[in-house]
Amino acid sequence: MTYENYLVPLVGLIGSLIGIFIGYLLTRSRERESEWRKEKLKFYVDFIKSISDITEDTITKEKSDDFAKRCNNFYLFSPKNIIKALQDYREETSINNKNFSYKQAEIKLKRLITLIRKDLKIKYSNLNTIPLIIYVGLKDSKK
Repeated sequence: MTYENYLVPLVGLIGSLIGIFIGYLLTRSRERESEWRKEKLKFYVDFIKSISDITEDTITKEKSDDFAKRCNNFYLFSPKNIIKALQDYREETSINNKNFSYKQAEIKLKRLITLIRKDLKIKYSNLNTIPLIIYVGLKDSKK
């Protein structure tokens, strides 16, 4: 037998191995993306919960500190546009903001939530129809 008789099966074998390897890499990539999405979802859910925990009538120093920690998590995993939206929201709701506007805070919070939904690849929904409670900063902390 000549080497041509071995060449066809060898090329087929190499092609099959390459196909299996590529399939494996694509599957692993999807699995990693899925795990990363789950982690981000957990961070984002915790953040939204922390906003809910610090409405003006229920705010405490501990809740405010928790909110700050949740915000810091954004710097670890969020895209730049979400970090910017978070900074805009925090600046608007800061107790140092002398020109605070509930309307502007609501607009900035809705933008932040919309960007989070896009990051999680959740289909767009019209947040303009949803009333939001706005955090205005730590005023009277209760220990």
